Amino acid sequence: FNKVDRYSNQNNYRQLFETADSSFTRMSQTTIRALLESMDITYRNSPNRRDVAYVKDTRTRTIWTWFGTITFKRTIYQRRDNRSCFCYLDELLGLPKYIKFDPIIRSMVCEAAANSNSLIKVGQQVGRNCLTTQESETYTISRQSIRNIIRGTNIHHLPNRALETPSTLYIMADEKYIALQGNKGKKQMVKYAVAYENRDCSNSKRPVLKEKHHFVWTGQDFWANFLDELNHKYDLHQVKNIYLMGDGASWIKSGRDILRLFKEQQVEFLLDHFHYKKALNTLPKDGELITRIDSALRHHTKPEVIQLLMSIDNNTLSKYQLDNWQYLIRHIDDIQRMFKYPDIMCSMEAKISHELASIFSSVPKAYSLPMLDKLLKLRMAYCNGLSIRSLYFENTHHNTLITSNEFNFSIFNYSNEKGYAIAHPNLASFISKQFQYKF
Repeated sequence: FNKVDRYSNQNNYRQLFETADSSFTRMSQTTIRALLESMDITYRNSPNRRDVAYVKDTRTRTIWTWFGTITFKRTIYQRRDNRSCFCYLDELLGLPKYIKFDPIIRSMVCEAAANSNSLIKVGQQVGRNCLTTQESETYTISRQSIRNIIRGTNIHHLPNRALETPSTLYIMADEKYIALQGNKGKKQMVKYAVAYENRDCSNSKRPVLKEKHHFVWTGQDFWANFLDELNHKYDLHQVKNIYLMGDGASWIKSGRDILRLFKEQQVEFLLDHFHYKKALNTLPKDGELITRIDSALRHHTKPEVIQLLMSIDNNTLSKYQLDNWQYLIRHIDDIQRMFKYPDIMCSMEAKISHELASIFSSVPKAYSLPMLDKLLKLRMAYCNGLSIRSLYFENTHHNTLITSNEFNFSIFNYSNEKGYAIAHPNLASFISKQFQYKF
């Protein structure tokens, strides 16, 4: 073969898989449609149904699924007692009314949105993954549809219970300001904390934080809510020492009192090395002044450090330098406490940059507060290593007739004389029997 033949053969290979993918997709759509309509007919012909409701109409419904769009027929019933209408098949499968995208697609949207900075990209990604190869290059879910799906979710998650509770916990905290829509130019302050048990320094390039737990909050009582999550994960009465780290903001330092649960527990605040160095290096580089201040903070008493800092002529400082000079004076105790524990490092600036800024402010845009809260919950579930698809189904409570004690579903426990299950509670069993009987 020459080169042209090889290229032609590769194109044949591509066409083979595209054709197979399209054929399997159509076969899956046909199979699912047949199963859905068979389940609907099974209930329609059951004697129990006639005691409760009668047939009102037969309508089609189109939903967008993992295998593309599926249109199927299902029966609408009217109850004999109160004349209310319902669709049994929709209730059985937990499909809310009027939704275009099925729950699996909606869970995939939430999963993609947890690690994307654009709803447009989410629509393109999910559309590409859930349509045939021929259609995926052009099809996308609209941004408004993605937004509606996310706003309709109610994701709540708590950390899994730790097998062991460490005697020492490390907590880093910082905030990020995110633009809001219609907020007169003001941004929303998002408080963010990460708790971990220890640092693995076996990798010389970058230490790894072990057993991390991420938490964000936009409302009041940040530390109280964070403490609730820590209490769900650990037996906090076994934690003897807590080291709180950050840039020295008043809301961060206020966590010392809230995190301390009993008298013997020790909670200490340490200033972040990054902010200390940033403030120190802005001072005038007058000879060895910066070196002398750093040495004094490490080895001298607080009054001696204050005396050295006060020896700097304030009239020679710019406003930015003056602010950092005052910052050092305010946090002398926190800095010296930081030097007391040289092995404790804070990487909160990197966490803010990678986990929040890269998603919510890397592309200029503004959010409504409800939408921001939804996206933050999805993002934290992703950062904590949880399955967002599973969380979607665990937190979706669809109030249907299935939960009603008035409705008799005993037909789901039997098989008919033809040998296949009549809508067994385990739908996998029902489907397998349908395949055996029908196909």
